[in-house]
Amino acid sequence: MIVIGGAGESLSARPGINDLILKRRLGFLKIAIKSGYNTVKLFSLEYKPISFQNSASLCPVFSFGENDIWDQAENPEGSKVWKFQKFLQNTSGWTLPLFHGRVGKPIDVVKNDNPTEEEVLEVQRKYIERLYEIWNKYKDIYAKDRK
Repeated sequence: MIVIGGAGESLSARPGINDLILKRRLGFLKIAIKSGYNTVKLFSLEYKPISFQNSASLCPVFSFGENDIWDQAENPEGSKVWKFQKFLQNTSGWTLPLFHGRVGKPIDVVKNDNPTEEEVLEVQRKYIERLYEIWNKYKDIYAKDRK
């Protein structure tokens, strides 16, 4: 599992607020495309072609309640707290919070070892669309106190 927003997203985490960092995150989409599915042709004993797909899908996940586990000290950009958090982010990464989530419909990704920017952006569009589907379906159940 890859956490898309990473430590940078965690710095703005607050109870009731779910600000996601997605637009600048394209690396995970390139990995998905490079690992996606392709059609493999084999020949049977009678030399008849047999095709099958070796597949991998991208599954969007939204973690409801993750930001509600704790409240952070105020950390406006440039403050001592923010600078300390950025230092920790740069030196150690982040820790895995306790969370529960909902998984969306898988996105089939065609394998391509050298994806174009348009292909990556199209997969990103589908990913964000699926996250909105999850959010809209469950927000009134798991994020009642959202701001």
